Amino acid sequence: MAAAKIPLEILRNILEQAVLVRDLKRSLRLRLVSKLWKSEVEEAVCVTGVVHLGLGLTVPSRLRSICSKAKDPQFCETYSSAEQSAASSKMRWTVEQLCLKRGLSNDEKTRRTVMADLFMCCNFDDRYDVAPRFEGCNNLLAAAAHMGFLDVVKAVVDEIRRMGTHRPGEHEPHVLEEGSNFGSPYRVAARKGHYDIVDYLLRNGLSFAYDRLSYNHEEAMLDILEEAARSCDSRMLQCALEALAPLYQSVSVPDYGPIASLDSEIASTGMTGKDVYVQLWDLNGPVRADNPAFNDAGRRRSPPVLFEGVKETISITQRLLGGEETNRLATATLVEKMEMYLKHACRWGTPDLVRLLLANHVRPTDDDLENALLRGQVVMSSLLIDHGATLHDFVPTWIYSSNIGSTTRVQVPSPVIGAVLLEHNGMLRLLHGIVPVANFKRPEVSGLALKLAAENGLESMVEWLLKEGVPLHGSSCGLGPGLETFQADEDMLCFLARATGKPVAELKEYQECWHC
Repeated sequence: MAAAKIPLEILRNILEQAVLVRDLKRSLRLRLVSKLWKSEVEEAVCVTGVVHLGLGLTVPSRLRSICSKAKDPQFCETYSSAEQSAASSKMRWTVEQLCLKRGLSNDEKTRRTVMADLFMCCNFDDRYDVAPRFEGCNNLLAAAAHMGFLDVVKAVVDEIRRMGTHRPGEHEPHVLEEGSNFGSPYRVAARKGHYDIVDYLLRNGLSFAYDRLSYNHEEAMLDILEEAARSCDSRMLQCALEALAPLYQSVSVPDYGPIASLDSEIASTGMTGKDVYVQLWDLNGPVRADNPAFNDAGRRRSPPVLFEGVKETISITQRLLGGEETNRLATATLVEKMEMYLKHACRWGTPDLVRLLLANHVRPTDDDLENALLRGQVVMSSLLIDHGATLHDFVPTWIYSSNIGSTTRVQVPSPVIGAVLLEHNGMLRLLHGIVPVANFKRPEVSGLALKLAAENGLESMVEWLLKEGVPLHGSSCGLGPGLETFQADEDMLCFLARATGKPVAELKEYQECWHC
């Protein structure tokens, strides 16, 4: 039946009944409308305002695409038949990922519901609240960018652009923000190395901002630069820098290509130059003040400053590899940076990186050794000791109380206590060799270690300390395990009784210390 032979009022009623009647399932209604009256609807909508029928919030994606003359009808066809069409497999996989991220069941019904919700159209007469219309698009865009589906990304961007052009009155541009399930589409695409998607988003996705110098544009650049910097991806850096060049005249766009010196392997550690770079960059993260991505106020730096941090990290990496750094730093600055990296490596890094820094004549401090010991890093601690780091005899203050109400404040070697609480036999053997025997045997050191081990149920540590000749103190001096520990932990009480040869009853009721 030709559209010209159908009165417009009848056509409106057909559309309204097909969409709003509750007796039919949505999928049947969609097929009914699209199969029987597709051409009639397309032609009739061109000459009448069907979109003002009040159906905007309820017309699903397929019918909305017909009513609004979408620029890319193939996209609407793709996601409306995602379960049946082999050509739409990428869209289906994208929706599956969204279901998994949201903790939804990944069945056909759920996927269809999610797919319908993603592109549920908004009432075009609503001039005030249009943000929900784009939320699903952001999620779908980020999911497609994460999975590397360029064709889906293009379709979603076109759909967002089309929806933006249908807003009445003043056309506020839409900025591609973070999706609630996958994060920033720029960041996830850069992290996964999807260069074609990053390039497309840079050339098209940001056209929704007010101008090329907008804050959101810079945020997107930083997302890409940070991910490229974190992985030392020179091609991704090149892609971001090309987009930055028109905005910042001070940023040059060098032809990076592969950095040969960062691809070679260091025989002594088995790491490549890229491995070293990635570790150095990651060490900047825990301390925001030292992070090239943030300024002193904790705010993200501008892209040019961030890129300078990339070049600086590359320079230090090449210096550690034994070559000439490409961006030569002043000697004082270089020494300061290397010492900072050693400090962070002892807190969060690996022994291989510490070995490499020490091999480049970076002098360790006693605090570096203490940080490594507190982490239980035996190999790292041995390296630091071999390069001149010494252990402080007494560092923090431990407080313990006796059963007669007196309180003792004593400073003990924290690594000894830490190694006991970690049940780290290798660390204890190392400490036994560097802590003076006289200090190790002091009651406030070994006695407190035994007390804490017993109270925490660490039988292996209790056994080791007793074999080393550490005596079991009574409760009067405060160094003996608390009576409440024995009452609550019968197994530890029996273990101590066997280890010390004392009757259980005597341990339960002991008051005076046998050794103080």
